[in-house]
Amino acid sequence: MPRNFLAPYKFILKEGLEKNGLIKCLNYLKENPYKDQTEQTIIKCREIKYQTLNIVGNLIVGKTEYGKYGSFLDVIDVLSGEKTKEIKENESPLDQYYYLFNFSTDTEGILILQRIGNIGIRRMLERAINSYSDGKIIIQPIFLGIKKILKEEIVEIKIEIPRIPKLVDEKLLNKKVVIQDKESITTTISLKAKKNKKIISNIVTWIKKNFENVEEANIGYIFDEKEILKITVRMGRSRRTINIPAKKFRSWIEVKNVNSISEEALDLLKYIKEEETSHV
Repeated sequence: MPRNFLAPYKFILKEGLEKNGLIKCLNYLKENPYKDQTEQTIIKCREIKYQTLNIVGNLIVGKTEYGKYGSFLDVIDVLSGEKTKEIKENESPLDQYYYLFNFSTDTEGILILQRIGNIGIRRMLERAINSYSDGKIIIQPIFLGIKKILKEEIVEIKIEIPRIPKLVDEKLLNKKVVIQDKESITTTISLKAKKNKKIISNIVTWIKKNFENVEEANIGYIFDEKEILKITVRMGRSRRTINIPAKKFRSWIEVKNVNSISEEALDLLKYIKEEETSHV
C-alpha cells in the first residue's frame, strides 16, 4: 500500500476571485468533474466542510476524487485470481485526496493537500478551479523550514541525474553494453549518511548558504537544470523527504495514520503559522 503525505502550499486568488467564489467552484466540482483530456485525468470534489477554529481561523476542508482513464483494464479477485470485472477506456477508478484551505484574508492563505505515493493533485485542482471560475487561483509550494529540518538526523541524500555519467557509460561500452535511448535514462547517486558524512556535510553547508536568500538563490542547481536533489531526514519516528529541483523546491511530511489525516493536517498548519510568525 502506498504511503500518504501532506504537502503545504500558499494560494492566492486573483482577477476577482474571492473566498465565496472558490466555495462555488468546489461545489460545482461536486456535480461536474473536470477532465484533462491531454493527460487523461479527472478530478471532482467529494465533500466540502466549513470550520472556524480559534487557533487557525477559517477553514474549508474535505476530499476530492482523482483518477486516470483511457486504458482497458481487468480487475481480479486477489484471493482467487479470477477476473471480476473490466474497467473500460471511458471509466476511471477514483482515489480520495484530503484538502484543507485556510484563509488569512479573503484572497489568500495556506492550502494543504494529500499525496498518495508519488501522486499529488495540486496542478489538477488548480486547473479545475481556473477552468470553472471567472478569476484565477495560483498555488505555490511552501518549503518547510530547511534550516530547521537540516538540524535533524539525515538518513540519505540522493542526486538524480537525467543522463548516464561519462565514466559509467565507458564502463558499459567496455562490457559491450550499448544503451540506445540514452535520453530516457536517469542515474541516481545515493549517499547513505553513515558512509558519506563528509560529502553530506558539504552538501548541507551549500544548501544552507543558498537558503540565506531564498528569493534570489537557484536553490536546486547542482550541475544542470534537470537534476534533482532529494534529502531524507528522520523526524521522530517518521521520515521527511525534501525534493530540490533547479529553481524549484518541494517538501512534504509523511502521514502517520491516514484515519487521522485531518488532525495531522491541522498540526502541520499550526507549524507553518508558527514558522511564519517567527520570521516576522
